[in-house]
Amino acid sequence: DSVRYLNTFLDRYVKPSTMYTEAGPVIETPLSAAASLQEMLLQSWSTDPFGTDIRVFPAIPAAWKDVTFHNLRAEGAFLVSASRRDGKTQFVRIQSLAGAPCRVRTDLVSPIARGSRSYTLKTETDTNGNPFLTIDLRKGETVLLTPGSSGTSASALEIAPVAPQPERINYYGLKTKTATAPQGTAASE
Repeated sequence: DSVRYLNTFLDRYVKPSTMYTEAGPVIETPLSAAASLQEMLLQSWSTDPFGTDIRVFPAIPAAWKDVTFHNLRAEGAFLVSASRRDGKTQFVRIQSLAGAPCRVRTDLVSPIARGSRSYTLKTETDTNGNPFLTIDLRKGETVLLTPGSSGTSASALEIAPVAPQPERINYYGLKTKTATAPQGTAASE
């Protein structure tokens, strides 16, 4: 449903100027769309007595095979970056800005931790039987989680833009490609 609503928002309501209007200029709908997208990529919340629960790619639709985000903020003062290629998470990088306890839910297979020291990863299950990792991450430290089942190439650890999808190009509400400047001007040459 989230993807359907986001696509409707982009296809029907975002104007060629990249702005959005209803009866007049509004701000809450674009902000809601941005928040919805972020919640699909990363969710976090503080839990008592533990600390922070971070969920990476909790609501990514199967059609989104390649997804990357960099330095989104999670509750508990964490910066999180992650990448998926061909529907599989390549890595999750977490930087602790405050040293709060860190619990992570990800689809990485047999994750291993890399960083400036050896990190203790402990796999547990919640009351519903869902697995999560606890990481002994201290203030100022950064941990890189990768799949442990196979070697991870250097290119898999890059924060790189996702390739464009020509069939999905949306000229912000226009159904056809339209010149943005009159012919003969610098912008169209």
